[in-house]
Amino acid sequence: MIETCPEAFVAVGPDLIVRVWNEAAVQLTGYTKEQAIGGPIPTLTPAQIEGMERWLEDWDYWAYSVPVIRPALHADGRLRQVLVSEVVRLDGAQEEGPGLGMFFRQVRPSDIHTHARNVFSGRLAASVRVDDVLEALDAVVADLFPGHRGFFVRGSAVGWEGWLSVGDYHEVAQNLTVASPQVLDFVVDTGVCVDTMITVAGRELDALAVPSGPTKARTVLLLARDTELDDPDEEQWISEIDHELVMALASEAWATLGRVEAVDELEGKVEILEAIAGVAQTAGLDTQAVADHLVRHTSVALSCERAALYLWNDDGSDLELASFHATDMPLPLSEKDHKAGVSAAHDMFDSITPFLTQDTRTCPWLDGPWDHDRGALAVYAMPLGIGDQKVGVLVVAHTTANPRGFTSLCTQVGEAVSRQASLALANAQLFSKQEEATERFKRMDRQRADWIAGVVHDLRSPMTAISGFVDTIIQRGDTLPPDKRDEALDAISRQSTRVNRMLDDMMDSAMAEAGVLSPERQVPLVLADAISDAVVVAAPDDQHRISVEANPDIEVLGDLGQITRVVQNLLVNALHHTPADTDVRITLAEEGDNAVLNVTDRGPGFPEDVDPFSRFGRGSGGGTGLGLYTVKRIVELHRGSIAVHAAAGGGTTLSVTLPLRP
Repeated sequence: MIETCPEAFVAVGPDLIVRVWNEAAVQLTGYTKEQAIGGPIPTLTPAQIEGMERWLEDWDYWAYSVPVIRPALHADGRLRQVLVSEVVRLDGAQEEGPGLGMFFRQVRPSDIHTHARNVFSGRLAASVRVDDVLEALDAVVADLFPGHRGFFVRGSAVGWEGWLSVGDYHEVAQNLTVASPQVLDFVVDTGVCVDTMITVAGRELDALAVPSGPTKARTVLLLARDTELDDPDEEQWISEIDHELVMALASEAWATLGRVEAVDELEGKVEILEAIAGVAQTAGLDTQAVADHLVRHTSVALSCERAALYLWNDDGSDLELASFHATDMPLPLSEKDHKAGVSAAHDMFDSITPFLTQDTRTCPWLDGPWDHDRGALAVYAMPLGIGDQKVGVLVVAHTTANPRGFTSLCTQVGEAVSRQASLALANAQLFSKQEEATERFKRMDRQRADWIAGVVHDLRSPMTAISGFVDTIIQRGDTLPPDKRDEALDAISRQSTRVNRMLDDMMDSAMAEAGVLSPERQVPLVLADAISDAVVVAAPDDQHRISVEANPDIEVLGDLGQITRVVQNLLVNALHHTPADTDVRITLAEEGDNAVLNVTDRGPGFPEDVDPFSRFGRGSGGGTGLGLYTVKRIVELHRGSIAVHAAAGGGTTLSVTLPLRP
């Protein structure tokens, strides 16, 4: 039967030595049986012999590839095209291993189409991306319809729109227009190819509208001749096209596009879920740990070489680098580069639309790790936030280490990651603030407890003295000498004044904390007069220890009683912490538009761990710790400020600055 086969048939063993060579092979190749049997196939070139060796090793691939058109060496020395229609596996004896048989014949005109479709189908079967399908369709169009380009269009309730392009017009596929859109409805409804006019990139082209897929798909392939309208063959080319062939190609491409799009969509959902799951694995509530995890995970999820997270500070006025990750940079970036990156992140941040550029050369303002000169090619910035709350911005980049751009799937993954990242970071920041607030409250409770204990102790001393002197006067009555009686009354008066001052401090502190301590009236007042009144009230017995250098012409606007109280508290604080044999110095002078009042003592100063202006700040010398707190609140209510400095030669200077009267 083999000998009478109308096609040429050749069989070789596992050693690739010809075992069968039929009469059709003799007629087609010019080689007789005697010349062929017992040696390698004489029609094969060395490259084809090597390929045949691979056929035995990868049988399934080669069996799937036929029919295929290939050159064969004729006995006259010329190469002629033959069609290999079938390759069969021949099972020989076990010790010999398998061989193969090959049917081939002379190429017919229809074989060109068969071969092209076979190659096309093979490429479609191997396609995993939309681009693979378009490249396969472009190749078969180039083989069968030279000089043509294709465009897929889709119909919807609002009309027809460009979808995908075949060939060199990817950037204009969505902008093509059809002269008569009704033609496309007719093509879909009837399944008939119709010629129409389309406009592509400003050029009018005659196109063949080919139905693609089932009617409900409403998809049409527009096959256009890539020539000028005055081409002499323009009216002939459509009639010369094999409509059945191009419809078969279009439908097969449509089916493959549906498959790869479904796979892409499924893979995209899987990637999005994996990205969300990766963010959800951010365990713990430490903001820095969360930031580091997010940056590394986002870099992996989007296959980027660089990623960084910038967080807004507490008042939302500035971005700060929280974490940076790079796999393409052998050396860490400098602080200057990171500052430049923060500046670029400011410009990229947008509370509504993420920033995306596929070519950083178009954005020369990108700096630091996002600069094109530093290897960044495409940059994608995702704003992070919850409602009106700004959290930060997550930035990733593709670099020269693996040059590519961001796809629509990348943006979908980025959107999913940014939503989850916003929640994770907001929770971590909220927890951190709660921890800080809790620690602050604990610290204030400890300070309040210490303060109450100190105030009780400080109050007990003068009250004990007052009680003792009162008991002495009551018990001894008229027998007490006048000088002793006067001494006791004087002590009672001084201790009562001390108690009253402590109670005044506590009252003013409570009013300040409640927000009701404010100047009752703002009038022009001479600061030198307020200093004189304060010295008389605060230090009736220690005026000799106080030196005053005050400009008598300095005036401010303020409440005389409260300003006097400020000076009193400063004097009492200074005298309390100054040895009895040292002086307290008061100076008042103008500095620009301000009056500056300095009170300097020679005491030990404030401990480093004590804020003298806090509500419960107490030095080593006792007291309520509320005097300077009240002073600071009064000064600030008068639009002034107070500061503490180390005095030259030892001691402390408390400096009050108030705006001069306009």
